[in-house]
Amino acid sequence: MNKKIIAGVLAVLLVGGGIPCCNYFTQPTAIVANAETTVIPVDKIYYTEFDEYVQINYLAYWHNECPEEIEFPSTINGKPVEVIGDGGQVFYRRSDSSYDSLEYVKKIKIPNTVKTIGENAFSGCRYAVSIEMPSSVTSIGDYAFKGCSSMLSISIPTSGDNLTIEDGAFIGCSKLTRVNLPDRITSMGGGCFTGCSNLANIILPNGITNMKTLSSSESISTANSNGGSVDYGAEIGFFEKCPNLTNIVIPDSVQNMDERTFKGCDSLAEITIGAGIESLGAIDLTSTALKKINVSEENPVYGSKDGILFDKAMKRLIRFPVSCETVKYVIPSTVTNIDKNAFAGSKNLSYIVFPESVSVIPQGLFDNCSSLKKIMILNKECKIEAEISPDIEIAGYKNSTADKHASQMGYTFIDIEAENEPVPPTSTSFTEGDINRDGTIDSSDASAILMYYAYLSTGGDSSVSLYEFISSGKTAE
Repeated sequence: MNKKIIAGVLAVLLVGGGIPCCNYFTQPTAIVANAETTVIPVDKIYYTEFDEYVQINYLAYWHNECPEEIEFPSTINGKPVEVIGDGGQVFYRRSDSSYDSLEYVKKIKIPNTVKTIGENAFSGCRYAVSIEMPSSVTSIGDYAFKGCSSMLSISIPTSGDNLTIEDGAFIGCSKLTRVNLPDRITSMGGGCFTGCSNLANIILPNGITNMKTLSSSESISTANSNGGSVDYGAEIGFFEKCPNLTNIVIPDSVQNMDERTFKGCDSLAEITIGAGIESLGAIDLTSTALKKINVSEENPVYGSKDGILFDKAMKRLIRFPVSCETVKYVIPSTVTNIDKNAFAGSKNLSYIVFPESVSVIPQGLFDNCSSLKKIMILNKECKIEAEISPDIEIAGYKNSTADKHASQMGYTFIDIEAENEPVPPTSTSFTEGDINRDGTIDSSDASAILMYYAYLSTGGDSSVSLYEFISSGKTAE
């Protein structure tokens, strides 16, 4: 394609006064192209003109010229503006003959001719509150909005062609509370929302396949609206350091996540895993706020029951959420293996019943279980590898490994036969009407139902199931 570079002066729509915004970009003394091009100095817009379209490279303002609101032109020399950014920051301030990191832009409007927002295009615009993005945009480059720490929301139109978003596009958008991501987004790069510390809820598009970690050769940092900086390190997860994210639904299209996806998401209370996830690997599900882990029924590998994560066949118990409200938990009789640390950190769990099908209680299983007071072990030959606090009562059969372990450690042991200790049923199927799952249908089941509906009618959490309500011990309150 025969290229020609034209440097021209264009008026940019100016509205309002000014507050500071952006980061440093080195000034070229001229825009240099091939031998056929003519280099002309510019005043406001530096651009590259191709045969069919124009690419805006950057804008330059004197320190007292920058508008508060700015709109990019839709055409230059009769050709549509289709690209904003040439790999560097579009905004920076010219003061005397030097450039620094501040710019006076608060609101940015992009015309509906633009298809590509380039790498770093609006990076560091730490005072930009609003960016209007048209449906014509089909590509958002690496770090395009990195460090836009005053941006409150992102709205991408639902109509338009497929859109790809590259690595770290919204890193450090710390005031971002709302994101609209339509299903026409087919790809999102690593670390897209790292450091979006005010992001509470987000619906991801059902078209992306990865929620990967961004790996960089050097540490990634952003400036904030207070003039300081935040360092995120060289490896950052998709939602890493999003401490206000409360719930997330992983679309069925997503196939891969990793251990850093939710690292530092300390308020994450509920997660729903879609049908496409076939390996969770070492994903961090230890958020201290996590109450429920749900799994799509169409997922071929994983399953959940009462907000607890299992494999599909419910033979492996993978994770009991740290803040699950269940107080007494009877492990289903289908379970034969329990992951190390599956119960670690549990805040509310006070009593666990291990069925006969469980042959090993792995190391680390009870670490930091601050409310645990009692365990019942029904397998007489169960191997106990986990450390058990002396404050925890051990119930089981006489002469069992549980009995021997308690005797060896000097712990309290309850002989469930001699003491007529009630043994909760561990089957996952129950007689219809046996609401509290104690093996009988009686008035206590009716009372449990009445208390549950009383709980709901007085403002109780409607997402809590009847069984979760009973297991949480609320019927005893």
